[in-house]
Amino acid sequence: MKIYKILFFACLFPFLSTKGQTIDSYYKKAQSLIANNNYSYAILYIDTAIKQKSNVDSLYTLRAHCYLDVIEYKLAFNDCNKALKINPQNFYAYYLRGLSNAKIPVADSIKNLLLQQYLNDTSALMRIVKKYKINSGEYSSEIFDYGSSIEDYTKSIEINPKFSDTYYQRALLLKEMWQEDKALDDYNKSIELKPDYSEYYYTRAWYYRDKKETQKSIDDFNESPRRKRTGYH
Repeated sequence: MKIYKILFFACLFPFLSTKGQTIDSYYKKAQSLIANNNYSYAILYIDTAIKQKSNVDSLYTLRAHCYLDVIEYKLAFNDCNKALKINPQNFYAYYLRGLSNAKIPVADSIKNLLLQQYLNDTSALMRIVKKYKINSGEYSSEIFDYGSSIEDYTKSIEINPKFSDTYYQRALLLKEMWQEDKALDDYNKSIELKPDYSEYYYTRAWYYRDKKETQKSIDDFNESPRRKRTGYH
């Protein structure tokens, strides 16, 4: 379970050699670990960097990125706030805060359910949260405060209108709020900015399917496998 990995590495980390390393070297090491999906270990390098210099907003956004992947949404949300306090123009912090804010209620709801039914079976909790860790717009609208996430995505776009996934994530929420024309605009914009990412086509295909625009749906379903499956940035 990922939270236990963080605790394990936290105990191990003081015994590892970090002598002479700079903030930049910690940052690069964390990025390398993230590239290999080793988020728990990356967090420890970022923690050390933050202890040395706590006023670097990019350190908090990098750690928030990791926290999202180990299902620590509240910690991710808090790190985004810290980054924005340092640099209110950090578009990525708004983007990540939109993601984390949308996921917090789901994690809490599942945890409360498990506390009642499974005597705080955290292993089961992590399996369920991991299973349902999908794009925020696919959850029940009764759980989410969509407005706050949309505001963060919109602010992120105002600062950096070239980041494709912000449009995509906002589109997912807009569709859930029945603002389908606006959602389609955002789907189209995400594809315009990143035309080689398969998930954008696949999701828009389902949008067209729901709208009974059959040929457009077929075209996007056919296009999706021809595109990359990772690397939406």
